Amino acid sequence: MIRPFTWTNLKKISASQAAFAEALQELIPATGSSERLGIDIRKMLMKHLGEKSFYYLDSVSTESYLTFLSGMGETSIIATISMEPLKGRIVAQIDTNLAFLLVERLLSGNIPHTGEMPSEIRPLTDTEAGILQYLIMQVLANIWKACGVDANLHFRFDRFFFQPKDIATLAPNSEMMSILTFKVGIGELAGFVKLAFGSEFARKASDIAAHGKRGAQGAEVISRIARYDYIRTSLWAEAGRASISNRELATLEEGDVVIFDECGLRLKGGKPTGEVELRVGAGEAGFLRASVEADDNSLKCTVTGG
Repeated sequence: MIRPFTWTNLKKISASQAAFAEALQELIPATGSSERLGIDIRKMLMKHLGEKSFYYLDSVSTESYLTFLSGMGETSIIATISMEPLKGRIVAQIDTNLAFLLVERLLSGNIPHTGEMPSEIRPLTDTEAGILQYLIMQVLANIWKACGVDANLHFRFDRFFFQPKDIATLAPNSEMMSILTFKVGIGELAGFVKLAFGSEFARKASDIAAHGKRGAQGAEVISRIARYDYIRTSLWAEAGRASISNRELATLEEGDVVIFDECGLRLKGGKPTGEVELRVGAGEAGFLRASVEADDNSLKCTVTGG
């Protein structure tokens, strides 16, 4: 039987939400590791929950922290996850029915009959919390293996909470949160896991991902130079960068000071030292890292890597 697809049923995702999801992918440094991570997590779930287990990203949305908390029940299952080196935490709301389904599966190896989801609404016991924490840490361990020690961020399980009021102070009520909603289940039984990221994390994630993406392009710069070695071009050094609004740019005047918060250079004995990024032409193809040595008349840059 063939049914026409209704395009109006598609969930709308804004450009900022799509950019945030892409930034999370870019935080994984190794080429192809994001695909490997998805496969590894599926294998881990099948190992512990059975071959019919599954998960997938269902939606990306934005809402205030107060709205996020208001959507929870008086008794909920909430996990917090810290991020290193960033401050703040990821708040994970786990569907209560799903949590008890996962615990039952891991504890006894059984699942309810088709269409019968556990319907308990209560905090986890210490034993149940330990079992669910084990599963979460297995997911985090797979992220660690896929990303490696060079990952831009590392995630650590923090603790469980069982009432929204207990996490009310983790962020201001008005702070906008980026929410990733995953569907997780076994066979025909499924629930949701919502991951809430604060606006500060979303901004820093985009900055870190963009910087990592620029660094990964160093090898492409060398390759392109080798292919077009007969063309002369300009080589210039980028000392640092700062983010300012158009309004701030328009008001700059002679004598104003701009602080470059992303800069590899420092003054030592009145002379610059540290690292710069060597760029070719317009500089959009990537860069080469170079250490800096200054004398009275010139600045010497020694290439240290891509």
